[in-house]
Amino acid sequence: MPVLDAPLFGEDHDLPGRLPVRHMDGVSTHADNVLPPRRHADHLVSLYWERLDSLDPLLDQDRFSTAYEHLFTGGELDCDERIFVSTLNAIFALSTQLQESSSPHQRNEASKTFFQRAWSLLGPDAIVWGHASLELVQCLLLLARFLECTRNLHQTWMTIGSAVRIAQSLGLHIQDKLPFTDPLNPDSRLRRRVWNYCAWLDRKLSWTLGRPSLVPATISTRGTYSGHNSDHAVCATDTSYETKTMELSEIIIHITILQVSAQSSVAERLGLPPLLLTADLKTTMQVDECLSRFVKTLPPSLSLNSVADSTANELSAQPLLLHIRISHARIILFRPMFSRFCLPQFSMNGSSTTAGQGLESRVVQDGATMCVENAQRMITLLSNGHGPDTASRILPWWYRVFYTYIASQILIAAMLRADIFKAMVLDHWSRAMSTLQAHEHLCPAVARFHASFQSMWQQVSDLRNPGGGDQGFAADAFSATNFQDLFQHLGFEQGDDLFFNFGVDNSSAMGHFDWESPG
Repeated sequence: MPVLDAPLFGEDHDLPGRLPVRHMDGVSTHADNVLPPRRHADHLVSLYWERLDSLDPLLDQDRFSTAYEHLFTGGELDCDERIFVSTLNAIFALSTQLQESSSPHQRNEASKTFFQRAWSLLGPDAIVWGHASLELVQCLLLLARFLECTRNLHQTWMTIGSAVRIAQSLGLHIQDKLPFTDPLNPDSRLRRRVWNYCAWLDRKLSWTLGRPSLVPATISTRGTYSGHNSDHAVCATDTSYETKTMELSEIIIHITILQVSAQSSVAERLGLPPLLLTADLKTTMQVDECLSRFVKTLPPSLSLNSVADSTANELSAQPLLLHIRISHARIILFRPMFSRFCLPQFSMNGSSTTAGQGLESRVVQDGATMCVENAQRMITLLSNGHGPDTASRILPWWYRVFYTYIASQILIAAMLRADIFKAMVLDHWSRAMSTLQAHEHLCPAVARFHASFQSMWQQVSDLRNPGGGDQGFAADAFSATNFQDLFQHLGFEQGDDLFFNFGVDNSSAMGHFDWESPG
């Protein structure tokens, strides 16, 4: 979940400017390994397993619990104590944010303290000069998950990059270097899980920022399944949430790779074709069919019915998040068509009736419609789960805010073609704004989201027709500064290759947006 430059966990999360002085043995002279009372620590760890690791598995619970018990009872740990305590503080920082009954100030201050302890305990000496270990990679990934919801964009980028490099040095990305080849072996599955998470975080953040990924496109996030028939058999029969999440991540990453251009001025000068896997119609249809097959093969426990029927909210969270991410995948897939369809040039040259359209225009409109439909679906799933009795038990609040933000952007942009989408959008727009409003007490930034979206909605209405109605843009609308600013704030970029090369994630608009003013 890349949330760029968004202060969801508070405005001030600067990392320590100067790390504590350490002895030669690497032990900090500061009391950064101070732990909260056991009862409070147990509560925070329990929250992590129930609300976070169950959605994005990263740690081995049995190993962690053994080390955790030894830490509090004075026993000997079978892992690096400094890394483990850093990992524990990262868990405390994330779990503190789950306590929605606390005020934002209380949550942010407590989580900031835990996070800075975790960061200080780890330090650059452990990352650069220390021994590579699976535990170190896991710790860095947890820190990155926290940093994603702060304004430390550079630190997020560097932390994920460090985790990937260390994972590669351990050979997690290469099947034949793994010490265990049995796909059912717990150690093998854990290593696969950690590598998948590394690749997933790095690729989606790289794509969002328009930067090259450390993970080559030729390396699958499910690399441990490749090349062995027995592994393929295991994959084909494994319908667990973890496996299905992994498969969906692979599909999303494939979409992002298709939409990223690797440009080179030297190659251009030599007359070489651009390194662009174009998201043409055939490719888009193939990926959409792949997503349809994925949904059809989901087990009953991960169907949408299981979300509605389950009385145990911790069980329904997994299918709920999975289906929200499926809608997100389709939004990413169809955004190039959607953005093209919403451009004034397209609307002025096209026709709102299918009888007056050519084949290309019809295909683009259908793709745009599917993008809007999946934004609606996402809002329906989110708004049904944010009531006072369910909000704190289903998805973490920052997940809910993030996906509502994504869907709201699509609805605003859809009103650029109110002649087509107005009837579809109005009800879901109200639900999206109600959902954001219900989360304003959790984070001041959410109130700014809400006010900003309302302002942009009004700007769209003014751009389309200052006098009312839905007849379309004025002749000079596209050249208007307001339109260009609005399009950028929504995370959409203009260009001749917009349809074929649209690789900016919805969340990138968070980085473009002026957080200090709601307008």
